[in-house]
Amino acid sequence: DFLENWKKIYSDSVPSNRRIKTPYTKGQTLTTVIDFYIASPNISVVNVKPHDMDFLFSDHQPLLICFILND
Repeated sequence: DFLENWKKIYSDSVPSNRRIKTPYTKGQTLTTVIDFYIASPNISVVNVKPHDMDFLFSDHQPLLICFILND
């Protein structure tokens, strides 16, 4: 609530981050949603789509955001 009329963009349907202390093991490694973006009032978010890649390349998961810049 720190920026009035701004939107937090994230998806909680797929974890965005994992613990990195040990190699990733699905169902055992601690995961959570910590990644988000902030959109100003002149941006309309059309779609937010997480990509569950089982943390293959990173300790974070990719998120595809489609948006429109308003006039």
